[in-house]
Amino acid sequence: MQWNQRFKFSSKSALIHLIFSIFILSAIWIIIFFIWYPEPYDKLSGISNIFIYLLLIDVVCGPLLTLILFDQRKTKKAWSFDIAIILLIQASALSYGVLITHNARPAFLAYEGDRFRLVSSLDIDTNNTLFKNSDYVNKFLSGPVLIGVKLSNPGDDDYLRSVQLSLKGVYPAFRPERWISYESVKKEVLISSKSLAPFMRPSNPANHLILNFLNNKNLRLSDVSYLPITSDKSQMENWIAIIRKDTGYPLDFLPINGWEE
Repeated sequence: MQWNQRFKFSSKSALIHLIFSIFILSAIWIIIFFIWYPEPYDKLSGISNIFIYLLLIDVVCGPLLTLILFDQRKTKKAWSFDIAIILLIQASALSYGVLITHNARPAFLAYEGDRFRLVSSLDIDTNNTLFKNSDYVNKFLSGPVLIGVKLSNPGDDDYLRSVQLSLKGVYPAFRPERWISYESVKKEVLISSKSLAPFMRPSNPANHLILNFLNNKNLRLSDVSYLPITSDKSQMENWIAIIRKDTGYPLDFLPINGWEE
């Protein structure tokens, strides 16, 4: 009987804690999926797995600890100490998850010669003076930005340095001095983009993905082309960007290995 009474009080406190936790997580969900990882970048980055971690920490662990530890027989001081510890654990875990999500968010989708490169905020030196003075700095804070990249040619003075940086993993798309507007490279995008026709063989699993996509968008195969997507932070080699030929802009992304036709 005493246990039932204790459970009655603790479950009420846990329910209040759960409602509060859901409210906080809902606000975080809006920020993550509408600002940092808008569709389809949520699919590209696999952010859903991290969000599940946040869900377990925020909605399960906090209220569950409240349910276990709450006891109306405790003094107000003892219960205040317990709730402070619970909130500290929950807030610390949640803050860590949000920080990881924020730091790994896609900042730019950059056209880089023969591919699109997904650039995360971790790839950019935000202390770089050129970045701070860049026209893209404010857009960078609000969500992924589509940009072009000016590549060095063999005759350029900085060609050798550019190659050396790329070999070290600092690709042109990571360097603010190489950023240019996407509008200025649209023609190059269309020239370098590839036909989806090789994927349309009946034996190719990508065939059904492409057909469904074209049917849903009411497009013909000749209306679109593609470029592979790459990223150091995720398995982007298994995705392609579908490009509308009439606009030169990416229309959507499909989970297809663009390096293997």
